[in-house]
Amino acid sequence: MTVNDVSGKIDRRIRKTKQQLRLGLTKLLKEKSVNEISVRELSELADLNRGTFYLHYKDIFDMVEKIENEMFDQFYQTINKHEIDKNNDRTLYLLTDIFKFIADNADMCMVLLGENGDLSFVNKLKKVVEDRYLSQWKQKFDTEHIGNFNYFYSYIVSGCTGLFQAWLENDMKESPQEMAQLTENIITNGMNFVDISKK
Repeated sequence: MTVNDVSGKIDRRIRKTKQQLRLGLTKLLKEKSVNEISVRELSELADLNRGTFYLHYKDIFDMVEKIENEMFDQFYQTINKHEIDKNNDRTLYLLTDIFKFIADNADMCMVLLGENGDLSFVNKLKKVVEDRYLSQWKQKFDTEHIGNFNYFYSYIVSGCTGLFQAWLENDMKESPQEMAQLTENIITNGMNFVDISKK
């Protein structure tokens, strides 16, 4: 067996172990807050010993933080592929990729957006979108009433978060493309508020 074969086997084993732990964590987070979860409880649920857990994480909080950071990096890469072109509306493509991201991380997104979720993580994702797109959307819609637009933007971001949660709770019966189209229709019709406020 070559060095690459050994390395690949170890990598697969690590990924499988982390996946088992993540699955166990999401099950527990549906029932209780992260403060109430012990390493012993999680290890037993994942059918692993505590020593295996400590090979990868310092404690439960460290595990949650590392998973969130991995998701955050993936989310940033997802939205960083898209530009809001004033002459060519590509919002639908952005929304489709965001819903695909939600689907790919449905286990953690369900709990992070749920009762025992991490509001700071959700706010961090919102801030990324705001920093990346708010100024571009202002230019695109050429709004003179920045205050009203900011209110509209806050409403849309909170509404999208609600749609993500509802979609997950509905077992993601619609495709990411269908949800993106629905979301875009809501946003587009909502822009009537900004148009009226400019008159």
